[in-house]
Amino acid sequence: MKKKETGTTVKSPMVGIIHLLDEQKNPLVEVGTEVKAGDILAQIESMKLFNDIKSPVTGTVTAVKVSDSQGVEFSTPLFIIQGVD
Repeated sequence: MKKKETGTTVKSPMVGIIHLLDEQKNPLVEVGTEVKAGDILAQIESMKLFNDIKSPVTGTVTAVKVSDSQGVEFSTPLFIIQGVD
């Protein structure tokens, strides 16, 4: 039986290509990264524009649901963040 993931699911707000790496090819976030509300988790490239995907909560990234340069649709789950109590 698959364990249910808890936390806040960050979903794609648009169709595009997800970019999980910074300019030096390092992950912006990975499982275990502590983030604050407003921190940039990734960017989605849509029509040659890069749109920041920001954390809606303060907490720890517990899952990255997509791969770098993957095509994503509207509402595709991208990350799960376990919020701070």
